[in-house]
Amino acid sequence: MDGNFQKCFELSNGKYLWMIGDDDLIVKNGISKVFSILKSRPALDMVYVNSAAKTELNYNADVRTSFYTNDVDFISDVKVMFTFISGMICKKTDAIVKAVGIFSPQTTGKYLMHLTWQLPLLKQGGEFAVIHNNIIEAEPDNSGGYHLYKVFSNNLATIFDVFYPREHRVSKRVRASACLFLLNFIGDEDKTKNFATNNYLRDCDSAFIDLIIYKYGLRFFYLYPKTVPLFRKIKYIIKTVLMRK
Repeated sequence: MDGNFQKCFELSNGKYLWMIGDDDLIVKNGISKVFSILKSRPALDMVYVNSAAKTELNYNADVRTSFYTNDVDFISDVKVMFTFISGMICKKTDAIVKAVGIFSPQTTGKYLMHLTWQLPLLKQGGEFAVIHNNIIEAEPDNSGGYHLYKVFSNNLATIFDVFYPREHRVSKRVRASACLFLLNFIGDEDKTKNFATNNYLRDCDSAFIDLIIYKYGLRFFYLYPKTVPLFRKIKYIIKTVLMRK
């Protein structure tokens, strides 16, 4: 998979690179919405486009976009979805091509090859955008064939380590989002049936143990997966109450 991603990057020859997964679709009028943003802001380095399942799509919503001028604010909005390749539109520059040549030996084999160009661009860039409209139709839980927890904990953290120290806010915010994301799979055999999941606590500890939210909170649920349904129920109740206010 990583080899295919890198080959796509190498073969692309436009100003921007937008790789779409083979099971993801661009919604009706999605391309025109993206082009309108890129044309209005030609200096943009990276754009994140939102996604949703088919049943949750809203085709007629006005375009809602947020713009950022630094990596921390951008990643605070995008969070772990920074790893969703179909959602990231990246400017391809000579500097990024050079960075991929330098860093790809350290990132290959981790199922996150696209971070090899996304992270240098995040670090070097100064113009970012988030299109909040659902541009991509992506069904949840439709992938597999790799170690879910290892990829989104240890592998993710290891690649970010190449570009940002663990104490940096970019690293902390992505990893905090990742440990919350993985909690959706803990104790759910149906969601994880297509993935390897052995020794997940070791991998997650290696990636998240410095995070207070994980060490003194979420790790309990990772350690005792049978308690996760209770966590989800409490989370749902809190969300419902907040929405009523």
